[in-house]
Amino acid sequence: MKIDEKGFSLLETLIVAGILAVLGLGIISTLNISLGTISYLNDRVEFLEFRSLLLKVYDQPQSCTNTVVGQSLSSVDFPLKDGANNTFATLGDLSTDSGLRVIGTSLSNPTGIPNGGSGNIQLVIAVERKEGGGGPKAFKPIDIDLPVVLNATGTISNCSFETNSYNIPITQLNLYISSFDTLSSCINIVGGSEYFIANTACSRFCNQSCVSVGAYTCKAINAGPVRPAYSHKSGLITECNSLTTPHSILCSCFN
Repeated sequence: MKIDEKGFSLLETLIVAGILAVLGLGIISTLNISLGTISYLNDRVEFLEFRSLLLKVYDQPQSCTNTVVGQSLSSVDFPLKDGANNTFATLGDLSTDSGLRVIGTSLSNPTGIPNGGSGNIQLVIAVERKEGGGGPKAFKPIDIDLPVVLNATGTISNCSFETNSYNIPITQLNLYISSFDTLSSCINIVGGSEYFIANTACSRFCNQSCVSVGAYTCKAINAGPVRPAYSHKSGLITECNSLTTPHSILCSCFN
């Protein structure tokens, strides 16, 4: 009597189970890789967003002033401040809603600025992810170039960007032109008769070129209510305010 065979043998079942296991491992491996890639991309996007925020904040001269003026090149772990002098990140603080935080701040002098000199230093900001299955994850430090002036002891005394504007009374700006010329009022400056000598005075103020007194040079040696942090290349008048007494000129210095 012949017995009908139905279903699968034990060997066939084991073979099928083995194939499914291999396929399952491949799928899980692919899924893990995909999840890892997504996590990496999310971290990268959040890091770049934070870096973009920092660059935007420190594009403002006042943010540089509020953060690093008074610091020495050996200072570390100081707070980061914006243009309104608000602290937006301190050591250990969450810097963004995504979970990034600042773990260190420092300054470096890659160009070797000497004491009493000026140039670019780097604000170095170390950042990590606070949360995550693998624990905190450190990112590459963010370096931001800042133009500064060092005093004789190596302390940062000023931040000096490509363009700075100074509001100067006409009586003070008069010291930057020869004894034959005089700036009298905004009417004559804007009207044109004193426009040229006003720009000459503004440029001399910006590049601090009044190094001697003479009939054809300057009335005084680099005199003024506010002296630029360091010599700019030139300058132009951008406004004249006739509401002040004496009238005043907004002089924009640039490099």
